[in-house]
Amino acid sequence: MPCPWFDLEDLLRGSAEVLGKSTVGSSYKTTLDSGDEVVTKRLRAVSLPREEFRLRVEVIGAIQNKYIAPLQWYYWSRDEKLVVYNIFPMGSLAHALHGNPASPAPPGWEQRAAIALAAARGVAYIHSAGPSSCHGNIKSSNVMLTGTHDACVSEHGLTTLGLFPGASGYSAPEITDASWVSQGADVYSFGVLLLELLTRKAPVKSTQLEDGMSLPEWVCSVAREEWAAEVIDVELLKRQQKDGEEECMIRFLQLAIDCCSHDAKLRPTMPDVVQRIEEMAT
Repeated sequence: MPCPWFDLEDLLRGSAEVLGKSTVGSSYKTTLDSGDEVVTKRLRAVSLPREEFRLRVEVIGAIQNKYIAPLQWYYWSRDEKLVVYNIFPMGSLAHALHGNPASPAPPGWEQRAAIALAAARGVAYIHSAGPSSCHGNIKSSNVMLTGTHDACVSEHGLTTLGLFPGASGYSAPEITDASWVSQGADVYSFGVLLLELLTRKAPVKSTQLEDGMSLPEWVCSVAREEWAAEVIDVELLKRQQKDGEEECMIRFLQLAIDCCSHDAKLRPTMPDVVQRIEEMAT
């Protein structure tokens, strides 16, 4: 892991702003006395002893790539476990897609496709670390924008610390026990992420989708009954399409459906996903 330029005292002295809360823990934007800003995640219900926690966090931190948000620092005490990440001023993909009405227009197709490719490369790199190496919590709020056409995945590997978020709407159907994760389940979650990019609908089951269906269920039902483009975000369709963009969207849709297959054996691997997206972009 990178050598941090701060310690626990710096974090405690800094001002903190709540960014969000989840089953994994609470996240804060911490502004240090130096003016630097970091994201501090206060982990919930981690019972690992100090040495085991250290070893597992260092395995997570050793997986470094341009498309993976680096774990900067960690802290263990009997009552407090922290992990610290860089802050990304452009925010998350979730905010870009579903921000409040005063937010700028959602990203265009070229930008969405580039973000999908960057995120896919990040997850594929995590999987390349070994057959049991998984992200475990793929969702749009964990895809951080590093540029208008670039991104990285954040918070990978926290399942190894005994944290099982089971992000609503993203979990593969075979996951009946939150403590069970796999690369195939990551692929399913990534497929849901692709559908979210295409439709700009939140994956969580809600009145936003007919009959409370999951996002993959809704997309498949519409794609069967009507032209597939009926599911694509109207904001994309309103814009003037470049040559080949509409065909590219349909191919993305098919890739997303393949990733979301109920049969895990039929899902592509993440390197396959990267290759298919790269081919679409050329």
